[in-house]
Amino acid sequence: RSRGTAYASWHAQSQASPKPRFTFCELFAGVGGFRLGLEALGGRCVFACELQKRARQTYLSNFGGTTQGPVPLGDIRSVASQDVPSFDLLTAGFPCQSYTCYNSTAQGLDCDNGQLVYEVIRFLRECQPLAALLENVQGL
Repeated sequence: RSRGTAYASWHAQSQASPKPRFTFCELFAGVGGFRLGLEALGGRCVFACELQKRARQTYLSNFGGTTQGPVPLGDIRSVASQDVPSFDLLTAGFPCQSYTCYNSTAQGLDCDNGQLVYEVIRFLRECQPLAALLENVQGL
C-alpha cells in the first residue's frame, strides 16, 4: 500500500498490539504536544509530519524515533494521503503566523505558510477521519 520505506514503520506502528482506543495523525506535529495528550488518553499516533528540523529533532527525542518508533516525515505537501495509515482523529498545529492578530504583517492565504491550511483540508477530504482537532489561535 505505501510507496516507500519512510511509511513502512508508520504502518507497522498502526498495526501493533495491543489495539489502542483510537488512532490519530499529527500534521505540523511540532514537538508532539498533541501526541503527549492523546497517548495519555489511550490513543496511538499512526503518522506524524513536521518540516522544521529542530522541532523534528525534539519530537524524535520525545518519542524515540528510529530506534523505538517511526520518524516524522518532512514537508506535508509531498505526502500522499493514500500512503498514510488510516486514522480516527486528525490533529494539526499548522503555521498560524499568517492568521494571528498578533502578527502585524499577517498575510492570511496570501503567503506560502497561509496556504498550508489547504493541506489540512486535503487530508480531511481524502482520509475522512471521524474527527479533527486543530490548534486554535486568536484571529484564526
